[in-house]
Amino acid sequence: MNDPDPRAWSASDPPCVRYRLVLFVAGDEPNSRIARANLEELCRCDIEGDCEVAEVDVLKDFETAAEHGILVTPTLLVVEPQPGTTIIGNLSNREKLRFALHLSGSGSGKRP
Repeated sequence: MNDPDPRAWSASDPPCVRYRLVLFVAGDEPNSRIARANLEELCRCDIEGDCEVAEVDVLKDFETAAEHGILVTPTLLVVEPQPGTTIIGNLSNREKLRFALHLSGSGSGKRP
């Protein structure tokens, strides 16, 4: 996973990345580790690398979490595609995660 600063993303960034995601975690806590692993697998298998992921550890950077209204971890903030959404939990329910990200049925990660 990349660790770009989500505040640095702009409309001038290349359009080749269809998903911009921010994963808010609490250090190396069990649910944070599970969320990281689940998101990495989703990006690799379903989105096929067509995403940019920023990770914010709220134990080190609470201000960014507060700016985004994040009160619970792990939380996945979908910045793009619009409209964005917020997914709370360790991302273990793959079907609901795919639905929230508007991914087509099982198999390839291509959007409908």
